[in-house]
Amino acid sequence: MIPETDFSVRPFMGGYDKNFTYLITCSHTGSTVLIDAAIPINQILPLISIPPSALLITHTHSDHIRYLNDYIVSFPDMIVYGHSESTSMYKIKNFRIIANPGCYPTSIQIPLVPLIINNLIKLDEITIDSKSGYSGAGKNFEKKFTHKNLYKSTYAYGVKTHRHLCEIDQEFLKVTNKKVSFSFNPHLIPTFRGILSSIYFKSRNNINIKKIRTVLKKYYKKSRFVKVHNTNTPIGSGNVLNTNNCEISVCNTRVKNRFVIFSAIDNLLKGASGQAIQNMNLLFNYPEKLGLNE
Repeated sequence: MIPETDFSVRPFMGGYDKNFTYLITCSHTGSTVLIDAAIPINQILPLISIPPSALLITHTHSDHIRYLNDYIVSFPDMIVYGHSESTSMYKIKNFRIIANPGCYPTSIQIPLVPLIINNLIKLDEITIDSKSGYSGAGKNFEKKFTHKNLYKSTYAYGVKTHRHLCEIDQEFLKVTNKKVSFSFNPHLIPTFRGILSSIYFKSRNNINIKKIRTVLKKYYKKSRFVKVHNTNTPIGSGNVLNTNNCEISVCNTRVKNRFVIFSAIDNLLKGASGQAIQNMNLLFNYPEKLGLNE
């Protein structure tokens, strides 16, 4: 595992160092992982990037840098973004570069993607309210958040421009080919770790809560780390701390055909390194739970 820094992965790629089987990079937002485009894609060591936005491709003999998406155009079958439970990730052995989703997108995509795929919800009335422990803001969060009583209060941030919005937009578009209109606002809460996302939406064609839960349960029936609760079960982040689990609960609201899904993960595990390990296990055909807590 490569620590948080700017670096080039050229010395670690296939044909350069035989001591490496794979790389998991942990780069802070704003840093870059440079991949030497002179190395043939089929020789690149399997690479899992946290966060996905840190990946860049570079050429050896020029200053030209191109984004990972440009590389995907040339090698669409070699690079994948997605949470471990997505269909494509179970074919992960076909890929060489895995962009590991961020913590908020993981808590949002896991419950919403199956509902969008199955055309159960209206795509223009989605509100996402997410609350995270302050560890999600990084080790220098005290410099980023200077409001009073940081450890004793709740603080809204990233209104309209949060860095994870592009990931969420990308995955919604991928499964529906339509614009999904949603509002998203994260909050820091006075706890170290854990995320609870509250996702409000309206169902289509009077689809009821039982149908919504049934679709989620069926979609994740083979998923070891996704737990779908009975309807109207209150949940929090406490159950998932120090695990790779995502817990989901679908609840009624007082408005007809309007529901809320609660989605809880540990931002440091399922939202980061735990999912990276899970992806590595899938990549190398190891037991999916190897090295992970349930």
